[in-house]
Amino acid sequence: MFNSELEKTNLEVHVDMSRQRYTVLSEKVETIDERMDSLIIDLAAFRKEHADSMTIFRKEHADSMTHIREENLANTQGTNKLFVGAAATVIGGLLSTIIVLLIAFM
Repeated sequence: MFNSELEKTNLEVHVDMSRQRYTVLSEKVETIDERMDSLIIDLAAFRKEHADSMTIFRKEHADSMTHIREENLANTQGTNKLFVGAAATVIGGLLSTIIVLLIAFM
């Protein structure tokens, strides 16, 4: 609290405090930069180490997805046939009712 009030009234204190803040901030940014570099290197090493198993996983995953798509397509076609059949039954029923009514009133 005291530094804040002093900083508001004295330009030199403000400049010194700002310099300290920027120094701490710069150190934190450098630390983060070093950590990111380390993570990137570790990730590259992991990818290189596990490239074969990742390729196998991708192939297995692609095969599974193909199988799922084929099942989904078969289910969709079955559902479409069901809807067409139901619609044909309803239309047939309506037409037969209309024909019966036409014959009865003639």
